[in-house]
Amino acid sequence: MKKRIYKKRIIVILVTLLMSNVISCQYDLDNPVDPEAASYIGTESIDEDGDGLGSYYDVDEISLSSPEDAEKIEIINPTLVITAMDDDRVTTYWIQISTTISFSNIVFEKNSYSSNSCYIPTGYLTDFNTYYWRAKAYDSTTNEWSSSWSETWNFSVTEITITPANGANIYTSTSSQLGRY
Repeated sequence: MKKRIYKKRIIVILVTLLMSNVISCQYDLDNPVDPEAASYIGTESIDEDGDGLGSYYDVDEISLSSPEDAEKIEIINPTLVITAMDDDRVTTYWIQISTTISFSNIVFEKNSYSSNSCYIPTGYLTDFNTYYWRAKAYDSTTNEWSSSWSETWNFSVTEITITPANGANIYTSTSSQLGRY
């Protein structure tokens, strides 16, 4: 009889504490979709690369950020920006840039970027061309590269127009010869 009374009292106390928000049964989880939200219940975790892991648990779920897909840019040395689902586990990025969507003509490749901002030095890209780019992430926990490449985006380098100020000398390397204008 005493056990039944104690159980009822414990239940009443727990219900009272739960209703007064003194204790909670809900976990505080970071919401990767909306960081300001309290939780992400009901938000689907999508397996974008087909490896069986949803994006909330998959370090190699990365997305390209900049330049945006099909963007026209006016510089031949852009900075490519990548977003990883888990920045703490990604230690290195592998970038490829090609003039073909099949990546049969790679004009720039580097697999040792330790930052998600990847500067492309002058000399690899020229104006009046469309370039395709993709990336992979290195998972410091498993010590492996992601199983597949990110989606492929493209950007076009348009004509680079330079307006000299006060008769300054302008040099171009995109014509057949270096010239002084």
